[in-house]
Amino acid sequence: MNRFLANLGKPEGFGGRLTLTAMNIGHATVSKWGLKYLAIGPQDAVLDIGCGGGKNIQRMLKLTPEGRVCGLDYAGASVEKSGRLNAKAVRKGRCEIRRAACRRTPDPATPSTS
Repeated sequence: MNRFLANLGKPEGFGGRLTLTAMNIGHATVSKWGLKYLAIGPQDAVLDIGCGGGKNIQRMLKLTPEGRVCGLDYAGASVEKSGRLNAKAVRKGRCEIRRAACRRTPDPATPSTS
């Protein structure tokens, strides 16, 4: 049970990947609801802190067809899953997924130099 609960806070390994998939599915309704209340424009730069499985990044990319979205998470499994889910946007330079703690938030409008 402790491993399961730990994966909710910092997903790792196979259990973490399952947790991220479940979060992408299970949080869909509340995520879509919340995004309706944000004033995200077509050319905006958006920062998703704690990007998890990357589904909200995918949604925000649709809201910013000429903009840029940067996802930030401290869990390696989250960064991997978000990157795979949004690989096309990453290749086009519209999206970047970074592994970092939120106390070191990047500017989503500035490309990474690493």
